[in-house]
Amino acid sequence: VQGRWKVAALRDRQYGEFVNSIDLNHRRFTIERVFLNTVCPAGNNIGASSAAEQLFAPVWEQGATGLGELLRVHEIEEIKLSDVVNWNTYSVLSIALADKDNKADPFGDHFNASVDEQLAAAKLTRAALKNMPLVEVLLHTQLGRLILRILELWHQKTTVCMKCTSAEVTFRAKEFEVIAGETRAAMDVVCKIEVDHRITLDPKSVTMPTIDPQQVPAAASASPGEVALAQWMAKMKESLVDMDHGFNLGSTGLQDKVEVSNRALIALNDAIRELQRERGRSCEAVADDLSKDEERADALSKQRKVTDYAFVEVLEVTDSSIMRAISTSLILLRNVVDKNLASSQSWEERYRNICTKPRYFNSLIGTLIEWLASACKMKHDIDESSAESIRLFCYFGEQLGRERAFVLARGGARSNDSDHEAGMRNLVSMTATRNLIGDLLQLNSRALFRNLGRAEAAVMTDGMHDAEAWFTSITQCIDAIRDLIKDLITGGQETTVQV
Repeated sequence: VQGRWKVAALRDRQYGEFVNSIDLNHRRFTIERVFLNTVCPAGNNIGASSAAEQLFAPVWEQGATGLGELLRVHEIEEIKLSDVVNWNTYSVLSIALADKDNKADPFGDHFNASVDEQLAAAKLTRAALKNMPLVEVLLHTQLGRLILRILELWHQKTTVCMKCTSAEVTFRAKEFEVIAGETRAAMDVVCKIEVDHRITLDPKSVTMPTIDPQQVPAAASASPGEVALAQWMAKMKESLVDMDHGFNLGSTGLQDKVEVSNRALIALNDAIRELQRERGRSCEAVADDLSKDEERADALSKQRKVTDYAFVEVLEVTDSSIMRAISTSLILLRNVVDKNLASSQSWEERYRNICTKPRYFNSLIGTLIEWLASACKMKHDIDESSAESIRLFCYFGEQLGRERAFVLARGGARSNDSDHEAGMRNLVSMTATRNLIGDLLQLNSRALFRNLGRAEAAVMTDGMHDAEAWFTSITQCIDAIRDLIKDLITGGQETTVQV
């Protein structure tokens, strides 16, 4: 898979040359040529920008249906510098390898001055090389700094922060290049990269977030993915319970600390699903004038009836004071929604005004999620691992539910408001979090999430987007999550809630 761009041509056969390739089997992005050739002005990040943008080329090969779909940023595991001819990178890495292996200087005394000049340009010394990890040496070189700039450009576009973890240098036995005036063995460099989950999932964090010890995996050798999940869960839990709900939930956060039946848990799971759907339909209603679209206008009214039915089922099997308080708050919230139909407010204001305030949608849904997760943990016939998985899937379903509502609050047409760019940045951040957590969970619904990615690409383009197509695509993903929760509650046995 290869793409070649020729820019700033001044005369025949004089151009900057940028060649990159993707290796799907190794999840590798290979940089083959980044040559300004004295044609493109130096110091403007043209090389890094050209290389970074080629990952998002519209068509790499048949079957690619969206930007960067073949190999998404967070899926990349390696960046390869193929056939290094940059003297700074070649000389510094060669000296570093020789020093680490206690081998003779690979260039000879007549190149000492030139090599020392390159070390100084990399802000390194021969003494420092002995104890410095090879990846750190690489990142001091010119091409190492190119890799860092590419990672930063990918971060700016996708909010996914990648970090370099290790490097390997190899020399080709039978292939040579003329470098610094002499024939030398061709060099390849492979830099291993991985997602920096802390920065990606919590970009505003300055220090490592505090984590509830109960949320951290018990194994001492927890993987970065397990740690990232624990951090994300702690952050999600804080966003769910640190709210003024307007009624007493008790010192432990829940008032109804009694074991409930599987039937009640399934009913509660269904109530969460329907209230999340109502949030999405409500955001759609405050964003667009639905008076000319009878079917969409009727969707909110129908969804409210379905939500009410789900609430009644929970009350029939629990008689919960929590459910009664939430029902009261929901009645008041619906009045707020009805007063703001087809609101002229900005995209983010529409979302905040019905979703993020105390006793509004996010708060009410968060209360139900914490109730369900805590009740499952108390159930004697639900093992600890399954209870923790239920909490994790509840949080991920809510992550998706908030994304669904946020996009619907945008409206069908591209906004001209000054906040549109900020709204898109928030959406990109939501997408990055969803992709990372979804991959860590290793869900068996990849086709659904690929469809969601395509629907989201349509949202991010200028002009109109199909709100109903978006609602359908992401709802299928959320429903798949809620079905997993139901299976964990019942132990895989199909259970029907009867009235």
